[in-house]
Amino acid sequence: MASGRFVSLVDEFQAAVLSAARAGAVVLVGTARLARTLRERWRAEQMADGRSGWERAPIFSLGAWARHVWSQSWPERSPAPPYLVWRRWIELATDDPSPGEERPGPDLAEALNVAYTVLADYVPTPPRAEPSSPVVEWRRRLFDRLDQGLDRDGFFHPGRLSGLVARGISAKRVVIPRRVVRAGFDFPSAAERALFAALEAAAELTRLDLPAAPAEGVRAVALADREREGWWVVGETIRAAAQTPLSHIGLVVPDAKDYGPELDRAFRQALGENRPGDGFWYGSARRRSLLERPLVKAALAPLRAAARPVDRSDLLDLIDSPFFSALSGSETEIFEADRRWRERPVFGSVSDFLSDPAVAEGLRLGPSGRRLDEALAPLMTAGPQPIAAWTRALGLVLDELGFESPQSDEDQADRLAFEQVLSELARDLGPMAVDGAGFRSWLEAALGRTPGRTEGSERAGVQVLLPEEARGLCFDRLFVLGLDARSWPRPVRRLPLLSPGERAQVLGGTVESEYRFSARAFGVLCASAAEVVLTRPRHHEDEPLPASIFWPGQEEEVQVSPWREPDPAWLRARWYGDAWQGWGEPRPEFIDAPAPGLVPKTISVSVLETALTCPARFLARVILGLEPLAELEPGVTPLERGRVLHQVLQVFTSRLRAENTDLDSTDAERLLVECVDQVLGRRKDDPVWRVERARWLDEPGVLRPWLQLERTHRQEGWRTIDEEVNFADLVIAEAGLSLKGRVDRIDLHDEEGILAWDYKTGEPPSAREVFDLLVRPQLLAYVEALRQGACRLPERGRQCVADGRIRAGYLEVKSAVAIRPHLRDRGPEAWEEARVRWLGRLRERFEPLHQGRFPAEPHPEASIRKTEGPCERCPYGLLCPPATGEEGP
Repeated sequence: MASGRFVSLVDEFQAAVLSAARAGAVVLVGTARLARTLRERWRAEQMADGRSGWERAPIFSLGAWARHVWSQSWPERSPAPPYLVWRRWIELATDDPSPGEERPGPDLAEALNVAYTVLADYVPTPPRAEPSSPVVEWRRRLFDRLDQGLDRDGFFHPGRLSGLVARGISAKRVVIPRRVVRAGFDFPSAAERALFAALEAAAELTRLDLPAAPAEGVRAVALADREREGWWVVGETIRAAAQTPLSHIGLVVPDAKDYGPELDRAFRQALGENRPGDGFWYGSARRRSLLERPLVKAALAPLRAAARPVDRSDLLDLIDSPFFSALSGSETEIFEADRRWRERPVFGSVSDFLSDPAVAEGLRLGPSGRRLDEALAPLMTAGPQPIAAWTRALGLVLDELGFESPQSDEDQADRLAFEQVLSELARDLGPMAVDGAGFRSWLEAALGRTPGRTEGSERAGVQVLLPEEARGLCFDRLFVLGLDARSWPRPVRRLPLLSPGERAQVLGGTVESEYRFSARAFGVLCASAAEVVLTRPRHHEDEPLPASIFWPGQEEEVQVSPWREPDPAWLRARWYGDAWQGWGEPRPEFIDAPAPGLVPKTISVSVLETALTCPARFLARVILGLEPLAELEPGVTPLERGRVLHQVLQVFTSRLRAENTDLDSTDAERLLVECVDQVLGRRKDDPVWRVERARWLDEPGVLRPWLQLERTHRQEGWRTIDEEVNFADLVIAEAGLSLKGRVDRIDLHDEEGILAWDYKTGEPPSAREVFDLLVRPQLLAYVEALRQGACRLPERGRQCVADGRIRAGYLEVKSAVAIRPHLRDRGPEAWEEARVRWLGRLRERFEPLHQGRFPAEPHPEASIRKTEGPCERCPYGLLCPPATGEEGP
């Protein structure tokens, strides 16, 4: 892959390999990527010399060559299909369960498969004399039984192929070439060594090793973090492309999971999308599995949508997918369904979601007109059934939903690969009976191990590679990223099913072997290009990140400040260039024109708090109706948890009073459990709500300490007289409007008077916010509503109001250790004095609002805890007038 202008040591290695191939030798290399690269270089040189470019180079990866010569030897046994091996593992693990209590499933099957492959490669003869654990003995039993079963059926595990080829060569059952070159095998496994020994005994075997170079003279650059590291490298890559062809520039990343997505996104932003018809900008190290491909994700959407409980994002992925032509929902209906789900969480099945007529009617299937849940019915079977039956059911559902692939080569290839996986699963795992979740896990595991299309091209564009992919490749310029202590050397391989003696023989199974391999691999990278740049982040997640032990002694530290010093290479990214251009333009003048008459005549108490917090926020949220879309959170959201817990407390105290249950008896505890289940209803079968129910009722729980607090409260002479007491048209003359709201609970004491409660399942407001800052109006509004008679009360309660015996408080019900009342000890005099000052504050706040002025003047500490500023969490920041004195980006 060298340009011809620079020559690296690895370039000379490639030239030696091609020379051996031209002399008639068969060349075996370690990776398929290197074999393809060498064949491409062979073809280019053939054509440059005027010979046929289609003459195939005798260069193969070792695995591909072994499979070829084995298939040509008329063998009695063949490699077992991978899913058949999975099924055998599960059958064996079911008959002989793991002592580690791992449940049979795709994770266990793959763990056994990895262990078998590693041992067949590195430890052909296990050290059985060493001390062993029950797990290792169990694994050995399963391995022996697997070999016996596969052998009876004419198969062998694919991990044994190299050993079988070696024995076939020794027995002269496998035909081999006269001359063979092993190229680039610095650390061959035991099975590879055996194969090379057999080749050496039967043919002329030549060894070519990859060259290595020290890091002296290599440029080493340290950057603040991974984000800036990627930013800088992409910019340097674009600058290098001015003198070097893109395909001669390489980027090596330690881990595709950590660096791959960020670099993919950065290249798309800076260079644009790859377009196969016009050439590729870059080739990615992230070879996505079929499971990550858009069409395959869409094909799995019906399975996810049929699950119980149904997940909102899974269902909306199905509804919004472009791959299902029978779904007739419009974009507006989809957005409305999304908002309904956010505002009213749905638990259970897709049928529960479609219980909303507006949603159901908007999501009819055309042309049949059936409801979506009717179409998904074949996948909503509760009990286990064979995997073959599940694959048929999925096929039927996909057909009814009009599943189709757009006319692109990539999607068509993904469709064929997906159908092939389904066919092989039905053939090899078909008899296994699983439920819907089990089928989905097996299918996702199969798709996850099936490689999909590689991002970009291996022959065009900047090459983004993993270290093992880069072995044997050469470039004009090479960037090696992530040279920190966590990534280089790599962590020791996790091999939980191997004994210590076995791990010691596996490459990367111990710290020592991983260090030797990483040191050699690093030296090879340094020899792979005439110009090598090493980079590392100095911090990760706000923690210092030491350099790798391979990091050179001299480094340069580069500061990357995209919003202070624009990178010319990045200005080609549209969002970045537009941001800088927009920042340089003069800002529009802010016009503060009054608009009187906009304040509603009646507002809720929560809206009143918004007005007290900030007039500009009041304008955006209340008058303009710009309510932010609810955030989606996993599990039960705090808002929903608080709403349901409020209902539980209200139902309990009302039933306690109606049924005349003794609060100190065990009947009260039984009633509490009944009330929780009554309010939860069908939700109690949902896993996340089962956890919440246990958090409320199990020891120590939330509700049992609350029940004890209630008993103490009752012993002090208080009794509950009403819950969820609504009030409306509460005239606040000082503010020029009326209030509406709801008191969570009202208690009565013959001597103390009336006590209005506000339940708090989160952090309650402080006394300073209520009495001094006057920005948390719930309790003061309750006091005013009681004082004006807006809440229904018995005769005794009305007498307390007439006497001025009114107080309020927060009842915190947050956790087992946070069950306590707040502010209830403030006497009626304190509440009356605060009420008077609060009404004065309302007059001051609403006078400019009625005039039509809504300045961005947040109260210094309004409803903001501790060190957070009042604007930190405001969703309307972009609507505020621009502050003066702001710096550039």
